[in-house]
Amino acid sequence: KSAPRFFCMFPKAIWIHPVEVYRLWTSAFVHGGLLHIGFNMLNFVRSGNNLEHSLGTLRFLNLIVCFVTVLGFLYLGLAFAGRFWFRYAEWFKQCAVGFSGVIFALITVDSLNAPAGSAHSIFG
Repeated sequence: KSAPRFFCMFPKAIWIHPVEVYRLWTSAFVHGGLLHIGFNMLNFVRSGNNLEHSLGTLRFLNLIVCFVTVLGFLYLGLAFAGRFWFRYAEWFKQCAVGFSGVIFALITVDSLNAPAGSAHSIFG
């Protein structure tokens, strides 16, 4: 197995081998290529810097851990719902990677944290 395949969010693997629940957290730190990780880093520096300054390092880290956990369980829940309730097995058999969901959540929190009426651009 390649590293991304071993650490990706793969609901079928978690269903067959429950010990592979570690994939809920490891999948956020594996990426699909240089462009994928590059854009994630670009957005993370922008929104992460603002949030870390306003929340503090420990609260910011806690927020990231919470988002990784919640989004991992959300993906897993959607995959199981698709497979067992709606007979749509595609998400159940796909290997998902990346930090993009967490970054979207961080951008949302950063936007909500901005002062009222301020212009906020994710492009700098």
